Amino acid sequence: MQNFKGAAAAAGFLVMTMASNASGGELLPRALTGEALFDDYGADAGSNISGVVCLDGQNCLVVADELIAVQRITLNKNLTGYIPGETFEGAFSQCIDPAAENCPEWDLEAIARDGNRVYVTGSMGFARKKVKFDPDRWAVATFNTTANGSPTGAPAQKQTDHSRLKQVFNGFRPDLSRYVDKPLQCGGVNIEGLAHLNGTLYFGLRSPSDRKNGRTYIVSAQAKSLFTNGAPLNTELHVISFKDAAGAPIKNIGIRALEKLGDRLIIATGDAGVADATKQKHLDRREDHCRALPGGGEHTNRRSEPRMQPRLWIWKPGTSTPKEIGRIGGAFGDQKLEGMAVFNRVGENVDLLLTFDNPDSESPLAILKALPIPN
Repeated sequence: MQNFKGAAAAAGFLVMTMASNASGGELLPRALTGEALFDDYGADAGSNISGVVCLDGQNCLVVADELIAVQRITLNKNLTGYIPGETFEGAFSQCIDPAAENCPEWDLEAIARDGNRVYVTGSMGFARKKVKFDPDRWAVATFNTTANGSPTGAPAQKQTDHSRLKQVFNGFRPDLSRYVDKPLQCGGVNIEGLAHLNGTLYFGLRSPSDRKNGRTYIVSAQAKSLFTNGAPLNTELHVISFKDAAGAPIKNIGIRALEKLGDRLIIATGDAGVADATKQKHLDRREDHCRALPGGGEHTNRRSEPRMQPRLWIWKPGTSTPKEIGRIGGAFGDQKLEGMAVFNRVGENVDLLLTFDNPDSESPLAILKALPIPN
């Protein structure tokens, strides 16, 4: 597996991170070097990094959407690289031996924490390439770590009841429940962000979204109740409108990651759409499944071209319009930003660790140093 210590990473270290004090400035992440992640998990896990959370200024946890993959990493003191650490398969009875490559693919897309309590979520979406329902992706789990993020050896608490998790999407206007168990290509439910705030879990949706009007959705539910069948979930739908500097809606936008900052959330956005299936039998399956949705099958959720530039925003629950922090540029400007974590804060400036899913020849990890956050 690839070791990201090449010229591209070295050049990234020489470029100082640029962060405009004016909202909407271009942000240039600095690539981190390090050994391949999830080295025992198969050929693809180490490049498909989809989420990150940090417990302090050095120790963080990353998740990958292959198998059930959680790993501790340590940032070095000069913030040029990382050291892979322990993995957490011991917490999950479904995946004791990842090297055997027979673990279910939960499609972990995001991770959050409340102190040393950590939460992870599956995408709860269809398999994109095969356009097929996958019950393994309906999973939310929580476990404790030590103060530095190491495994405690205690088993994770899991919620994998499909009918229970479906309730998170019920009872809203617009009606999100019609997009449960539907293909991603026509806006089927696809979770890619997770944050914990005041006892509540916030799930950021890549889709469905109101693509024409630049509106996306976050659904929230009481964290403790989620794992107790029959308990009230206290769910809420948050509709968020993303606009450019001229006030026009940003079309085709979806949520790709969430991160807590005080009583607010940092939101990463990118394409709501996904690539289409390639085989005719899967295209036929997509058409059949999408026919009952608005537009009679014309409703599509295909990836926009060119690929949408990742953006960062700051948002407070209870409001509808976030403030833009900036756009990801440079070597990472056309990559899939899928995770972020604050690992240091000084006033209104934060150091942010970013994760990228399968980022061509770049490292999957990068940082933004002293990033100013709008008030």
